[in-house]
Amino acid sequence: MAGSAVYSSGAPARWLVVEVGRPADPDTAGLVVDALARLSGRGVEERDGVLLAYFDRLEGALPELTALVRARVAEAVGGAPLEVNVRWQPHEDWAELWRRGLGARRVADRLVVSPTWAEPVLRPGDRLLTLDPGIAFGSAAHPTTRGCLRLLVERVRPGQRVADVGTGSGILAVAAALFGARPVLALDSDPWACAAATENARRNGVAGVVSVVEAAVGTEFLPGEAPFDGIVANIEARPLVRRLDGFRGGTRRGAWAILGGILEEESAWVEAAAARAGFSLEATDSEAGWWSGAFLG
Repeated sequence: MAGSAVYSSGAPARWLVVEVGRPADPDTAGLVVDALARLSGRGVEERDGVLLAYFDRLEGALPELTALVRARVAEAVGGAPLEVNVRWQPHEDWAELWRRGLGARRVADRLVVSPTWAEPVLRPGDRLLTLDPGIAFGSAAHPTTRGCLRLLVERVRPGQRVADVGTGSGILAVAAALFGARPVLALDSDPWACAAATENARRNGVAGVVSVVEAAVGTEFLPGEAPFDGIVANIEARPLVRRLDGFRGGTRRGAWAILGGILEEESAWVEAAAARAGFSLEATDSEAGWWSGAFLG
């Protein structure tokens, strides 16, 4: 595999890939995401209207595994019929998936994101973020990642204490560090994501700034942590809304919060929930049906 051996060390020979058509209703979609996340212990990706979950701890015949996943999803949504497809994917296929559609790209005015195999063109004053996503989410190939990056680089200031919730590949945490945030806490419950984020922080020379912690962030955020100056979270809308009170409690007065992973039709709902939690909308970014918002607390 390309990139560091950290991605392949101890990896399973194959992954069980579950694809579920994303329900139009945000609450129902959130229930499906929760069910898949609980079953897999990993993050859930949305791609072209399909929710994708990857399992490395399930073994058995595909029909039985398919039945198990379908039962859990149906239970989560009260028996509503949803299309569920399950397949095996060899671990080696990740190398090709990393490269598909990935190249150096200017994401914001002063930020270029590039995989290790590309040769980016830089302008004076640019920050270069070199990234191999590995088997974690976040490569700047998805509109919601780009939206969060554009909002982030306009708000992060040197010396700010920043948290990245659901860090995935670590792309947002590393970007915050490259623009001067000190320190940066990158959180993810997925050990594969934590491995990718740790390696990407090292690759970009900010390993001493970005602390990667394998942890699930609950509704109280992180009890005992000092208040943050900024929080960025690029996850599904429903899990975001559940954690907004915790985000408010975990940030100082006047702190910023950047929220992504939100479909445009969910934006009004998220904005209203953020207002109830004490966050006011300051700026937005929309691309290809995805919405990201920058808020002030």
